[in-house]
Amino acid sequence: MFHVEHAGDLAEYLVQATQAISIPIDQLQSQQFVEYAQALREWNRTVNLTTINDYREVVVKHFLDSIIPLRFGLLSHKASMLDVGTGAGFPSVPLKIMRSDLRLVLLEPNLRKTSFLLYLIGTLQLDHVKVVNQTIEEFAGSAADRFDLVTVRALSLASIGHHVEKLLARGGTFLAYRSGKEESEGFPPGLSLRNEWGYELPFGYGHRKLVALSAPAAEQCDVPRGTRGAA
Repeated sequence: MFHVEHAGDLAEYLVQATQAISIPIDQLQSQQFVEYAQALREWNRTVNLTTINDYREVVVKHFLDSIIPLRFGLLSHKASMLDVGTGAGFPSVPLKIMRSDLRLVLLEPNLRKTSFLLYLIGTLQLDHVKVVNQTIEEFAGSAADRFDLVTVRALSLASIGHHVEKLLARGGTFLAYRSGKEESEGFPPGLSLRNEWGYELPFGYGHRKLVALSAPAAEQCDVPRGTRGAA
């Protein structure tokens, strides 16, 4: 865990970093991110959560990169969100810290990572968050709900693409975080390009891309669009 004197440095760095991407952060959110970074550092000793150990890189490459959709107005109020292959909680948990109204389902097949997620949710006192220890194949085969937003950050579109359409609500959005190296990836079937944004991470940490795909607005769904996707 970080030494006590590092917590203040991290909080200050968080403020500087969020200012650099024009997303304001309050004191509670800053404290939650500090606790998140501390938990990540501690658990990473025994569970392979991330290869990034420097807390400044964690802030920029994980926390800031996760919340970048807030710049583009992509999250409606009380949106239901499914984060596929969430790992250590990216991008869903940083987004939840910034937008407490979100209803989340965190989908992660690795049991040790789901244990971390459950610990993290309790530590940060986050509500309306459900952790599911399944693959997307298992989840899509039994899911009764559809989601306003489905996100993927660390997985290839090819590995999950054919499952996405059945998990999106009518007019929902599939949001893919890309490093810019996946130019040859095809879009999941049944979805169309809504928009894409290229952006630079602050402090010289590199270029990223956000791709938003849309489900047909006229699609007939058995489950109405809403916030039933999370507990």
